[in-house]
Amino acid sequence: MLIEVQQTDSPKTIEKFLASIRDMMTKLQGEQAKHQEISDSMMKQCQEEEAFRAKEITDAQDALDRANAGKAKCEASLTSAQKDLPDLQTALQTYEDELKRAVEQRDAENKTYLQRKTDYEAAIKFLNEFVAEVKSKLGNFQAFSPSFAQKSASILRHATKLGLLQHAVPVLVALATHQDEIPAHNSYKVVKQEEIASNLNKALTSLQARLQADWQNNEDVEAAAVAAFTQLKERLDHSINTLKENIAKTEKQIMDMEVCVKDESAVIATAGSKLSRNTNLKDSASAMCGQFAKEFIDATTARLSEIDTINEILAIIEKRFGQLPADLKTYLTSVEGGFKAYTNSTDFQKFVEYEKQRIADNDHGAHLAAKENHVQ
Repeated sequence: MLIEVQQTDSPKTIEKFLASIRDMMTKLQGEQAKHQEISDSMMKQCQEEEAFRAKEITDAQDALDRANAGKAKCEASLTSAQKDLPDLQTALQTYEDELKRAVEQRDAENKTYLQRKTDYEAAIKFLNEFVAEVKSKLGNFQAFSPSFAQKSASILRHATKLGLLQHAVPVLVALATHQDEIPAHNSYKVVKQEEIASNLNKALTSLQARLQADWQNNEDVEAAAVAAFTQLKERLDHSINTLKENIAKTEKQIMDMEVCVKDESAVIATAGSKLSRNTNLKDSASAMCGQFAKEFIDATTARLSEIDTINEILAIIEKRFGQLPADLKTYLTSVEGGFKAYTNSTDFQKFVEYEKQRIADNDHGAHLAAKENHVQ
């Protein structure tokens, strides 16, 4: 049209040009208004989508961070428990072995005690009966009974078994001493039966006292051993029970932490998938919306260029054919002013800023941003 205007001399043709120009400006306005309406709606959807995806990304990243931190704690706790468990089991085995040894030793000691108790009580019973017999016969002024000497073997047996031979010797000596018929012409002094009986009673009483003392000592030693064993067993049982409780807790901790690691790993996988998916969707939406914004900016800029071309055409017509219709000039000024006002408005600048941000976010953003290849 610019070339045609420069070459034509026909006023009718110029009138057609002016009418076409008017129609062209009306069409530009209509296209811009429709494009602007669509673009505003699209930009709103893009911003909402980006806000939604940004929140999803933030939520996924937060969940991922928490899961990673939780998994790290569970793994540390699991490692600690797995390290502690063998030590606890070894300690438990040591205490159980010690308890078994103590029980076996106590059983052996008790067996010895019972045997000695039986031996002491048998010896005491025998000696008590013998003492009663001696007192009965000697108290009735009877001569030494042959049975007294026969009982020496039993006394010797009991004394030997109990390790009291030294204490039984006086009794044995007394029993071996008896009053014989002694000829009057010899010079030996006759030992009186009363003196023999007295010596025997003293020896028997001494041996009785010794047996009773040793029996009591056997009882005291056993009682002390039982008390010491009871205290030891209580301490060992307490330690064993504590170790068993700690082992049970540690085993439960291991199972719980294994479940924790498994659960946190599942959360990590889910959150990672969500993060990746929403990042890709956000990038895809951003690319699409950025392309749409660029197309709208380019279209708006192209329409401004068309208005500049129309201005050139009108300037040529006015120069060659005189003054232009006032209403046409007013209409053109109005259309041009509207376009410029819109391109300087915040509504249009949001498309420009969106496009700038898309370029900055792109892998080559830094390189592209350095070039003046977008609307300022």
